[in-house]
Amino acid sequence: MASTCFTYNMNMGLLIYIFMSKVAIKPWVASSKTSFFSIFKGWGPLLSMAIPSMFSVCLEWWLYEIILFLSGLLDNPQSCVAATGIIMQTTGAIYVIPFSLSLSISQRVGHELGAGHPARAQRATIIGISIAFIYGLVVFGSSIALRNVLGKLYTNEDQVLALLSSALPVTGLAEVGNSPQTAACGALTGSARPKVGVRINMAAFYLIGLPLSIVLAFVLKIGYRGLWLGLVASQAACVSLMVYTLVKTDWRDQAKRAEELTFAMNKDDDTELNELVP
Repeated sequence: MASTCFTYNMNMGLLIYIFMSKVAIKPWVASSKTSFFSIFKGWGPLLSMAIPSMFSVCLEWWLYEIILFLSGLLDNPQSCVAATGIIMQTTGAIYVIPFSLSLSISQRVGHELGAGHPARAQRATIIGISIAFIYGLVVFGSSIALRNVLGKLYTNEDQVLALLSSALPVTGLAEVGNSPQTAACGALTGSARPKVGVRINMAAFYLIGLPLSIVLAFVLKIGYRGLWLGLVASQAACVSLMVYTLVKTDWRDQAKRAEELTFAMNKDDDTELNELVP
């Protein structure tokens, strides 16, 4: 209910801002029909960036949902599903910081490339990934230290607590890869290459991580921890591929590409859009 209220409040707040603000674009105040219909232009480039960016996040979270399903096929399915739910809630809270860092890196890299400062874009990427890596190490250490305590915030079931105690260090290790790969994904988005991040996520999570989780859990009979060891492998592969891609990036070429993309977007006369601002 709290999450639902937050979502509705956010949308209501945005609508109120659009109506009340003196600087927000207001399509209904267009002085001509041409100006009004101009808001339907330019969606192609926007969607070509937005859709891959969406999938770059969803592909990872869908893997967690698949692990939740697979945990119900193990022995003691109720306890396994309960433990997985707790881990997913904990991971969701942990993920807020690297995801926010990813957004800030995306903005900074995009602005620096657009301003013709490739060295600053590269430096922002390095600093962001380094911060995310340090954060991942802190989460890993905390998960080890709190592996016997964290579960008690949710339940007193002995079987669930035992599963959490064995799995939390493994999921904490996954964060050592997850945090920097999330930051690296932001750098790829900021340089207008979200499709590269999607391909890496697809390969790492579904060609490496998921098959390995199934093999470890069900074929090699490792059980519940085997599911999460597969996640560790996928995160390791993902961060390795993303960092390799960024290391091989020609940032000067990306700055030129940003200039070309900006010119392509602004080649149409923007005076029509100016009429939409009262």
